[in-house]
Amino acid sequence: TWNPEFEVHSIAVRGALPDESGCALASLVKYRLELEAMRSVTVWCRPCTTLQACGDKHEVEKKNPKAKCIEGDCQNGQGAYTRADGDIYQGGFKNGLKDGQGTYTWADGAIYQGGFKNGKADGHGAKTFDSSGEKYQGEYKNDKMDGQGTYTWADGQKYQGEWKKGLQDGQGTMTYPSGAKYQGGWKNDLEDGQGNVTLSNGDQYKVWHKE
Repeated sequence: TWNPEFEVHSIAVRGALPDESGCALASLVKYRLELEAMRSVTVWCRPCTTLQACGDKHEVEKKNPKAKCIEGDCQNGQGAYTRADGDIYQGGFKNGLKDGQGTYTWADGAIYQGGFKNGKADGHGAKTFDSSGEKYQGEYKNDKMDGQGTYTWADGQKYQGEWKKGLQDGQGTMTYPSGAKYQGGWKNDLEDGQGNVTLSNGDQYKVWHKE
């Protein structure tokens, strides 16, 4: 249920195109934030005449950046397009949407390779998260990690198990950089129910998490 909020102050620039105004760009900010966070994010915009004089804020709607087909068939077949924000997709298309196997590269260096359906990541795939070095390999549904998968952090911490709507949910094993492990139930990214803990020295014990 966590929904962070951001506010953009927009000063009109003479001659700027409508889709390049501050509030229009704020909708792209919302799109990218939700894409990376895989959860809802609220973005507000206040039209301003000066830095000190701003009007009432209003919530912006998510807007996908414009895309341009640069190779092949971007309607029904194999092709490639580039977006106004620098993102690039190469792979299968159906009815103008990403569908089948493909590779999506974000402008910040993040890469997803795997299945798509109706424009969203679906099926088995692998994603490397920009320069952080974090990686996920496993199942996706509706653009979110969902099913069986393995997430590896930059420091070597690793979760292997079940996911639901982008969160650790079900049975899984978390291995920490120290070598300690927790194996058991998870819900909404937190340990839940019964589990087994193995410390780095080999000691083992059972735990029970109860709300």
